[in-house]
Amino acid sequence: MKRIYTINRAFTEEHISVDYTGSLVLLNQLIGAGIAQESATTTDRSARGPLTRWAAYYLLGTPLAFRDEVMTAMGIETPGDPANLVPGDANPFFNFIDSVGQSGNTITRSGDIATLIPVNDDDKSWIDLNRLLLLYSVGDAEGIEVHFVVPEANYGDDVPVGFPNGTITEEIDEEPVTRQRTWAEWKASNQEHHLVEGVYYIRSTSWGVHMKVSEWAPFVLGGALSVVMDRPVVEVVE
Repeated sequence: MKRIYTINRAFTEEHISVDYTGSLVLLNQLIGAGIAQESATTTDRSARGPLTRWAAYYLLGTPLAFRDEVMTAMGIETPGDPANLVPGDANPFFNFIDSVGQSGNTITRSGDIATLIPVNDDDKSWIDLNRLLLLYSVGDAEGIEVHFVVPEANYGDDVPVGFPNGTITEEIDEEPVTRQRTWAEWKASNQEHHLVEGVYYIRSTSWGVHMKVSEWAPFVLGGALSVVMDRPVVEVVE
């Protein structure tokens, strides 16, 4: 399946549209949390993270600024606090939009939504967990497989309430009874889950379809789900 990104068209230009009336609360929270994880170095500019580099150039106007300087520009007093972006400010998605445009891709705008279906794979910079969560705050993505992390001891636990394909209806005493599936049951009959060193890495495609980011992101942000992009590979040494 091709990757498909959708984003509010207010985030397709260099600045967030001044006419945008949606909430920026989650986006600001995720930016604050994300930049807190980036390097606080004041000596090695190559070690700066993507949010730091974006904010240094587009928000602060000083491309060589370090993390703490751009945090101040975003109103972040303590690492982890939310940023204070408002309509009219620099758009944190512009680098991505501009880069994929230069790679020969086009964005189709329809109403308030812009859709991007990459025609090539030369820019995969947004196939990253933190960035996908950022995108989820103002849009969505599909065609991207992730892995849900479930310790072996919790493999028999129920999947979170509201999770896609999370229930099963069975006949008990000739009456239909609906219950939550366990993680062990959360898969199509022709799929398997991978156990690596005491942890199951359950593909988001275990039902034979690609889940949208919006189908699993709320559970990650709510603390009910742990996700990684790729499962670890254990090499067998003979």
